[in-house]
Amino acid sequence: MMDNTLLVKLDFLAYVGLALHQNGVQFIRSVVLENKGVEHLRDLRVEIKSDPEFFTPVELAVSEIAAGGAVPLKDFNVVPSHSFFASVTERVRGSIIVDVLASGAEAPLKRLAQNIDICAHDEWFGGDFMPEMLAAFVTPNSDGVSTLLKRSSELMQERSGNGALDGYQSGDKTRVLLMVKCIYDAVLESGVNYMEAPASFGEKGQRVRFPDKILSTKFAACLDFSLLFAGMMEQCGLHPLVMLSRGHAYVACHLLRYNFPDSVVDDLQSIRKRAEIDEIVAFESTSAAGGRSKFSVAMTEGAKRLAEDIDFYYALDVKQARAIGVRPLSGVAGLGELSGATADPKVESDEALPELSESIGSTEQLAESKVPARVVRWRSKLLDLSRRNRLLNFKDSKQAIQVAYYNLKAIEDAVCNGVEFYIHPRPDVFSDPKNDPRNLTMLELSRGENPVAKYMQDEFERRRLRTFLEEKELLKRLTELYRTCRTDIEEGGVNTLFLAIGFLKWTDGSGASAQTYRAPLVLVPVRLDRETARTGYTLSQSEDDSVVNVTLLEMLKRDFGRDIAGLNPPPQDEHGIDVAAVLR
Repeated sequence: MMDNTLLVKLDFLAYVGLALHQNGVQFIRSVVLENKGVEHLRDLRVEIKSDPEFFTPVELAVSEIAAGGAVPLKDFNVVPSHSFFASVTERVRGSIIVDVLASGAEAPLKRLAQNIDICAHDEWFGGDFMPEMLAAFVTPNSDGVSTLLKRSSELMQERSGNGALDGYQSGDKTRVLLMVKCIYDAVLESGVNYMEAPASFGEKGQRVRFPDKILSTKFAACLDFSLLFAGMMEQCGLHPLVMLSRGHAYVACHLLRYNFPDSVVDDLQSIRKRAEIDEIVAFESTSAAGGRSKFSVAMTEGAKRLAEDIDFYYALDVKQARAIGVRPLSGVAGLGELSGATADPKVESDEALPELSESIGSTEQLAESKVPARVVRWRSKLLDLSRRNRLLNFKDSKQAIQVAYYNLKAIEDAVCNGVEFYIHPRPDVFSDPKNDPRNLTMLELSRGENPVAKYMQDEFERRRLRTFLEEKELLKRLTELYRTCRTDIEEGGVNTLFLAIGFLKWTDGSGASAQTYRAPLVLVPVRLDRETARTGYTLSQSEDDSVVNVTLLEMLKRDFGRDIAGLNPPPQDEHGIDVAAVLR
């Protein structure tokens, strides 16, 4: 007999599929058991299973639920069946079943069954849920991509004398554009015709054709073409953008080694500005259908869409999607075999490339410090040993911004080498379960690497520093710091902005009267700059040299009798202060 005083609540996704499974998205978030009765419930067993069986059944133990209380169950490991999801060719309705049983019983006290849609392996879920998941359908390692890139390499050899598909290694925008053109021409020659998207039986999203199927059937829709081009460009080491608007998709590519700070770019103007200075090329992917339009026509159509697109949804930056851990699909069954004749060399597709504007000086180029240090100008402040001094008693406030990067030595070395960093808010992924429902712990266990640490490292290498602040709050604090520091320099000739690296937690007093403080260890004088409101703020080293916190050293010597040898002057390496030696 079912127990009506026991309630079961299941928090889960409305649908599940191969792309979500392979990218660590947990479709069961939690199970909550509520006891509405007046007696405690003890020694319960919870069984979670599915019909059809698309994950291994889970069994959990609950020792007690107090009368009127609730027990949440979360962070348990659900192991989906890859072979099941990879074999699903049409969307089907399944169910998740939760049974609560008393110890030793076979019949459940309570059963909850919830419907869930199981998507086809080639079904994209649409932009309303994790839009960056579209990158899973960009498959650079497919046989179809390899076949077309072989022809692309031959065209590169014919037209430039160098058949290498070498990404941005040349640093030449014209060569990158030629590479994109040869990729386009290889598809143009393949004889693929346009066809509407495959029939989908879900309300949102779309089923896609993978490269192998495109070449074997000779049919593709606009999204299929765009994902094919994106996969080819990614395999060559380029950074593609899949452009999505109402009822249509086209494609673009960075001509310089760059990717946007976020994988989902909904600011079309930021893409237009880069296209205006020839740092992005956009082209109409369906122009290649039937071998009818040369690359110049595709570029013209792409530029027109970029300029007039009033129904723009967003652009997917594939490189950044990979950085946050979205991997391409693999092990997919039922794609078909490649046709033997994939190209028609009779199609005359060669033509001159447009002239590109010269690359302007990048804001990410290195700059060497040339002005001697002026440490003596703030020496008097450093010798203030009262607890009012923030160099001895640092507190989080709106006058400080914490950087979300863990490698202290690397950041000090880079700033002292003249690297200019852009300051960005915390990413939407990793922090908000609504935007990123993946179980990061399980994802780390399955992949053997911490996805957050990898993402932050990739951002650092692209000269972007992430913070823990939302965009609005970050902009407010940066603006205040920028104005304050500019005023200090103009009125007093003293830079008052520092990058604090490493902190010492110290205690003053003992027992109930003990007070704990934090003091920075290494101080790197920096400056904030802003070209325009849209480009945001950059951080770079100012004219002064990095120093250790001599105020802290003096306080430790005077108040605690600790004379820390070897830090004043600080140990040096080839970049500046040897942070590793200071921290030891």
